[in-house]
Amino acid sequence: MTTKINEKQIFTSYLIIGAGCSGLSLAIKLIDNKKFTEKVILLEARENYFDDRSWCFWEKKCHILSGIVSKKWYSWTFSKLKGESYTGSSKKFSYQYIRSIDFYKYCIKKIKSTSNFSIINSCKVNNITKKNKNYIIKTNHGSFTCQYIIDTRPKNNSFIKFPFLYQTFLGKEIYIKSSSNINQNNVKLMHNMKVDSIGLSFLYLLPISNNIILVEATRFSLKKVKRAQLIRDLNNHISALGIEKYKVIREESAELPMGIVKNTIVNDPNYIFFGINSGNLRPSSGYGFLRIQKWAKICANNIILHSKPIGPLKENLIQSLLDKIFLNVIYENINICPELLTKLVKKCPTSSFIRFMTDEASLLDYVLVIISMPKYYFFHYLYKIFKKKLNA
Repeated sequence: MTTKINEKQIFTSYLIIGAGCSGLSLAIKLIDNKKFTEKVILLEARENYFDDRSWCFWEKKCHILSGIVSKKWYSWTFSKLKGESYTGSSKKFSYQYIRSIDFYKYCIKKIKSTSNFSIINSCKVNNITKKNKNYIIKTNHGSFTCQYIIDTRPKNNSFIKFPFLYQTFLGKEIYIKSSSNINQNNVKLMHNMKVDSIGLSFLYLLPISNNIILVEATRFSLKKVKRAQLIRDLNNHISALGIEKYKVIREESAELPMGIVKNTIVNDPNYIFFGINSGNLRPSSGYGFLRIQKWAKICANNIILHSKPIGPLKENLIQSLLDKIFLNVIYENINICPELLTKLVKKCPTSSFIRFMTDEASLLDYVLVIISMPKYYFFHYLYKIFKKKLNA
């Protein structure tokens, strides 16, 4: 997957730093437009790609990545530990699962077969300077000169301090001899939700086949969660499923930010940031795959039409407000999370809930989401947010 280059300085029109989901998505959107002929180089720190992520999302129609979707489900469950549960289903929408390794291979194959694109792995960026209208990027693979940079690396100090939480998970894809007690047609999105001294804890379960499931211990917390705690959580979840013996196929883990990205002034429109800390994750949920695909499509179109890349897309004002309210609620009242989330999915019509979760809500969908929320917390934090704005 590595393209070897000479030590001399290389010129490219566009340089994408970071060939993860965001960088690769932008690259394939540009490749898919046959009119685009400018040179693009992607720089990636990792040497090789592994099956280290699971990207899931709701979708109701075929899409350009349908060929690499591993599985679809039309039913999903939210439940409290030893309490109320709700199972939603849809004939229109399916919950789809893409393995990261399939996505990586799909993108790399396209890049390798396109003459004006190249990817350089094991590449460490040491220094970036600007000279006249061009950027000079010094790396362990030599120097590059370019007109535009799209930087998808995580940024430090990119969120406002309050409200901010961590969504941390540890997952294992495991082989089991029998899955007779696991519904193959249902995804457990937030199962056995409970709150302890650390924060909200729940199980995320994808039944991939008759003998293979992906189980993830997930937490929403104010502080970082240690791996040892996640291991204990995961072992407890597996035990609660009645699974005694299993074989681990692979593991995945992440620490995702749940917060509001700071409004930053764009000093240089030719240097664009877009990544995990720059707007590609939904603040209230951590979902990001569809957001990334939408940004990649719009950014690619803008490059083709106007030569310039664009940064994070503007948030819908109502959606942004609801995300802020939700983050405020769970930041200050995390103990009510199981009750709040179960009632929300139970009261809100399924299609409205899905469109809200996938950034495609209509005005009526927003109204139905608001009606489904506990009124006290909604109006209390709505008042606090507006009061803060007035006093700013």
